[in-house]
Amino acid sequence: MDRTRVRTATRCEEKSYSDGRLQVRVIEAGVNKGKDRHYGAAMLERDAGIFSGTKMFIDHQTKQERNERPEGSVNDWVAVLGEARFDRAKNAVVSEATLIDPTFKQKVELLAEQGKLPELGVSIRAYGEGERDDNGLVEVTSLVHAMSVDFVTFPGAGGGVEALESFGELPEDEDVNLVTVEQLKTKRPDLVRVLLSESNGGRGTMARTEAEMQETADLKTKVTTLEAAASTHEQTVKDKDDKLAEEAKKNAIATTRTVLEEKLAAWKEGPDQTKDRLREQFKTAEDPAPFDEAIKAEQAYIESLGVKPKAEDKDKGGKPPSVFDMAEAGNAGPTDAAEGKEDEDKKSPLTPEHFESLGLTESQAKRAARGW
Repeated sequence: MDRTRVRTATRCEEKSYSDGRLQVRVIEAGVNKGKDRHYGAAMLERDAGIFSGTKMFIDHQTKQERNERPEGSVNDWVAVLGEARFDRAKNAVVSEATLIDPTFKQKVELLAEQGKLPELGVSIRAYGEGERDDNGLVEVTSLVHAMSVDFVTFPGAGGGVEALESFGELPEDEDVNLVTVEQLKTKRPDLVRVLLSESNGGRGTMARTEAEMQETADLKTKVTTLEAAASTHEQTVKDKDDKLAEEAKKNAIATTRTVLEEKLAAWKEGPDQTKDRLREQFKTAEDPAPFDEAIKAEQAYIESLGVKPKAEDKDKGGKPPSVFDMAEAGNAGPTDAAEGKEDEDKKSPLTPEHFESLGLTESQAKRAARGW
C-alpha cells in the first residue's frame, strides 16, 4: 500500500451560487482525466468527511509558499467548506462553500451574473493510499487527510485534472508525506542507517528503562511490605512490654503492701486510725523504703501527745489509744476562761508549730495537728 498526493479539480456549476454560498463538487467518482487513478464511489462515500470544514484558498500554493508558510496565508483564505457528503445522484462528494472574503465574493457574484461560473473550478489537495494494478492504474483505496480545497481557473474549453505524481518517484517538492520506505532507502540511505541505529538503541533503552521501572516498583512494594511488618512487630513488642510493665507494677504494689502490713502488724501499739491512714497513703506504692520513716513520724506524733499505752493494756490485749483519745490527752488541762487569763495565753500542743519543734517536717506537723 503506497501513499500518494491526490489533486483533482472540478468545475463550478451554473446557478450554484446564492447569497454568499456556493455549491461545489469536491471530487467525482470514477477514473480521472489522466486515466491513471480511479476513485471508487464506496470509498468516497466512506471518506467524504475528511473534507468537512476544510479551508478554501485562492489558487494552490507554490513550492516556495509551501516551504515558507505550509499552513497557508490568511490573505488567500476566501471560503470554508461545510459538511461534506457523497451525493449518489451526482456520483460525487459535494459541499457548500461559505465565502468569507468580500472581494472574492464580489468576483463570484459577477461570474454568476455573466454565466461564467463554470470557468471557476475547485481543486483538492489531499493525501490518499492506493494500489497499482498490472495495467498501471492506481486504485485509490482511501483518502487520509485533506489539506485544502482551493479555487482555480479552468481554460475556456475543456477541463482537466492536475497530474498525480507517479508511484516510484518522489514529488517535485520532496513531500515527506509521500516518501515510501523504498524511496528513502534509495535517496537517503544515511537517514535509514541513523533511524535504524536510533530505533535499536531506543528499543534497548526503552527495554532497560521499563525493566528498571519495574524493578523500582517491585522494590517499593517490598519496602512497603517490610515497613508494614516492622510497624506491626513494633506494636506487638510495645504491647508485650506494656503488659509486662503493668504486671511488674501490680506485683511490686502487692509485694510492697505485704511489707507494709508486716511492719504495721509489728507496730502493735499503733492506733488503727493511724494504720489505716498509712495504708491509704501507700496503697499504690511500689517501694517499701519510705515505710520506716513514715511509721517513725507517726510514733513521734503519738509520743508528742504524751499518751502511751499502758503495760497492762498490752498484757491484757487491750486496744491502743485512739487519735481522739490522744487529741483529748493533748488538750488535757484547764480550758475554761474563768480559771485564769494564764490558761488563755497558753499555746496548744496540737499546733503545727508544736510538732515541728519536736522534729517533724512541715507536712507531718500539719497532719499531726489535724489528728490524722
